[in-house]
Amino acid sequence: MNRVRLLVLSLFALLLSACAGLLPDEYVVSPRQLNSQFDKLFPLNSDLGNGMFSTSLSAPKFGFVTGQNRVSLAAGVSVATIFSKAMNGRVALTSGLRYDAAERALYLQELRIESVDIDGDTAGVASQLLPLFNVVLSEYVRHNPLYRFSPDELKLGPLPAEVSDMTVVDNGIRLKLKPR
Repeated sequence: MNRVRLLVLSLFALLLSACAGLLPDEYVVSPRQLNSQFDKLFPLNSDLGNGMFSTSLSAPKFGFVTGQNRVSLAAGVSVATIFSKAMNGRVALTSGLRYDAAERALYLQELRIESVDIDGDTAGVASQLLPLFNVVLSEYVRHNPLYRFSPDELKLGPLPAEVSDMTVVDNGIRLKLKPR
């Protein structure tokens, strides 16, 4: 009887380990998922100094910088000051990522503005605007997630999971999962 019990337990353990290998242990956040969530947040309008400086970002486009494990974002920009009419152009930035387990959300971090191009900028206004864009965008991404996960998205089969690693890949952001 002990041999039969040991054999049954051994077979059960083998079956469990085989099933565990069949469960996906990663989740990929696709560009479509990111864009659908980010489209709800844009246009992003900001006002500094009681109307002295206002900016608006629109039409965001995501990209993936796999070699640096960063995401890229390009957006249309409109800038106005009390001293000038609205100026339009494009802003491009890259950012690292962090996962907040309590919020079940991905956030941008270590934001780096790569370029600001203002249409018809002959006075070098764009370079003067870089510090202001950095303040506005850094504050915004600190409080607003790039992507918030639903309870069903981060699971290992029927079991809840937590993120153990993140990698930016060509088709999105790959999260390595482990059981909670």
